[in-house]
Amino acid sequence: MKLIGLRLAFLLLALCTLQLAWSQERSFKHELILQNDNDVYLFTAQDRYYTNGIQINYRFALKSDTSKTLNRVMDIEIGQKMYNGVNLSEKSQKWDRPFAGYFYLSGELNQYYRHNQVLSLKVELGQIGPQAKGKEVQEVIHRVFNIYEVSGWEEQLPNTFGLDLGIKYQYLLYTSLRKNFDISGLGSATLGMNHTNASIGVPIRWGHLRSFDESLFTKGHVQSKTKAKEFFLYYIPSVTYQVYNATTQGGLIKHSTVRYPYTIEKMVMGHKIGAMVATGRSSIGLSYIFQSRESKELLYNTHQYGSLFYGLRF
Repeated sequence: MKLIGLRLAFLLLALCTLQLAWSQERSFKHELILQNDNDVYLFTAQDRYYTNGIQINYRFALKSDTSKTLNRVMDIEIGQKMYNGVNLSEKSQKWDRPFAGYFYLSGELNQYYRHNQVLSLKVELGQIGPQAKGKEVQEVIHRVFNIYEVSGWEEQLPNTFGLDLGIKYQYLLYTSLRKNFDISGLGSATLGMNHTNASIGVPIRWGHLRSFDESLFTKGHVQSKTKAKEFFLYYIPSVTYQVYNATTQGGLIKHSTVRYPYTIEKMVMGHKIGAMVATGRSSIGLSYIFQSRESKELLYNTHQYGSLFYGLRF
């Protein structure tokens, strides 16, 4: 694990160096982002629940009717997430959650209005099961970093495909006189075959801030015209009400039987802390996510992981 930590630290240092080297005070219309979520960023030996996620985003600016919107950004994302259970050797049910891979493609339209308001509409296509290749990707990662083999994928959730629709709205509640501290409200809902839920949160930011239509925090920076750099710390407490989660319960339309039934927790509490930096062409962010358990069978009451991303505008 120490070797992994050193490699990740080197990657972060390299990205920071690129960020400084490529920073230019120009206006851009496109951005490419690479993000990785992993519990290894906590520098602990855990490897459970949501254990790894890889996302690639292509964002581009759209023309805006300035009488209605200040900015419009389209976000195309392709990614894979993988989930591992903990062995329950003394119980008839072998794992406290099912092993699952989730491969998806999504498109999100973000529209920025006056008075720091953002409305986002999202469509996501997702594949769960062996066709998502979670087992194969995790095996490659563990071979590259020379760590232990993971058992349990032989009982992963069966293949299923689904469509989800999402909506999100964020609005500014309070900002300080110096514009270096703000509090906003955030509400979102997802309805679909893989995920159905609703959540509310209260993002809190402190630092050198931009307005929502030009901020890295809300993806508005993609075509930001300001030359000011952005750096801030943030904290987001949230609560999510779950109706359906296919990565735990299997697909809504089941083509084969799920071996063990799992029951989701209706209410999931979350806390996210992190930092983001945007200078010229580059952006980088690091965050840690802590949440209560997503299903009743989980051996551990909490779950946590880290997230790292790097973006380049062009």
